[in-house]
Formats: sequence, C-alpha cells, structure tokens
Amino acid sequence: MAPTSQLLFKYKTVVRKAKTSKFNGVRQNPLEYFKELYSKENALAQANIPGACCVSTIGKDGYPNARFLALKDINDKGFIITGPLSTRKGDEINSVPKVSLTFWWPIIEVQIRIQGNADQISPEQASKYFHERPRESQLTSWASRQGQPLDNPASLIKKLEEVKLQFQDKEIPCPKDWGGFCVIPKRIEFLEFSDERLHTRILYTNEADKWTTEYLQP
Repeated sequence: MAPTSQLLFKYKTVVRKAKTSKFNGVRQNPLEYFKELYSKENALAQANIPGACCVSTIGKDGYPNARFLALKDINDKGFIITGPLSTRKGDEINSVPKVSLTFWWPIIEVQIRIQGNADQISPEQASKYFHERPRESQLTSWASRQGQPLDNPASLIKKLEEVKLQFQDKEIPCPKDWGGFCVIPKRIEFLEFSDERLHTRILYTNEADKWTTEYLQP
C-alpha cells in the first residue's frame, strides 16, 4: 500500500483536475444552486453518495444528535428526508422542529450547511417515497423497529423472513409510522475549499420569503 502522503497527493491531484472555478458569482435562488452543485458532484463521483447528509436535531435532554441519512428529494419548498416517525429522530423533530443538514462533497470540495424548520409531509407523499425504495429496504422497514433495543440479532433475521413470506408476490404497503419531513431552509451556507485556506463562503438568509446573500470570511 502506498504511503498516506502519496495517497493524499494523488487524491488532491484528481480533485484539482475536477474543479474548474470558484462559485462564479452569487445566484439568486440557493435551492437551484444546490441542485447545480449536486449534479456536478454526482457526475464526477465514483460512488453515488452526494445525497448523503448529516441530519442534526435537538435532543430532549438538550444535547444535539446527528446521524447520516439519504436526502430523498428537493423541491421549491425545501429538502425532503424520510424514515420511521417513531424513532428518536422523529420524536426530536416533532418536539423541536429546528433541524440542520450538512453535506460534504469531496470531488468538488464543497461543504453546504442548511438550517431550517421541518414540516411533516403528507401520508400520500410518504407512501410515494416509500415505494421508490428498493424492495429489500421496504421489507426491513416492516421487520425492524429502528432504534429500539435488540436482545437477540437472530430474532430480527427471523422477523425479516416472516415479513418476506407475508408480502411474497405482493405490493408492500407503507407502514403507518413511516413518513418524512420537509426542511424549509432559513439559512444555507456554501463553502468551497481553497488550498490557500481562503475558502469562498456565501451565506443565504431567508427573511419573509426573500433571499439575501453575503460573503463570509474563511
């Protein structure tokens, strides 16, 4: 295996070839800008993970909780995340709907931080997103009570096999506790890394449905 220093040099060389410019000015709509950068990272990434984001919530004990999820969708209103509503994440968002999302895209070297309020999506929307998931993931959603204690891993495997038989050759319905949230952004910050550490930072702030922008010092 090559020394770490050589691997880092090779990685940075690939990244520099992939990058073409800075942010090329400020866009009026940060949601459209997000889509533009997402497409750029997705086109260059060998692994299809641009939708992976760190979702941070405010715990009932006052401590923050963070976990990685897949961004399900983005629309004119905000960013859609989905999953069981009976989990700690769901409970925390329902208690304090202030959420942050963080994306890191290594090929184009861009970090995006989003802060906003989460609104629960409709059951119809939830069902639509649920049925877009791979069948194996749908089955697991029925077999597993996400985040609950597990005394014996073998019992979960047995439960999954029972669920497979239950829905064999059938469409799998969306579980009643499976849903999602639309994170309506209040602030979105785009940061593009620079070798000189003079990172380009642009902050969008939404006030009364109007976006304002400002550059921040790195």
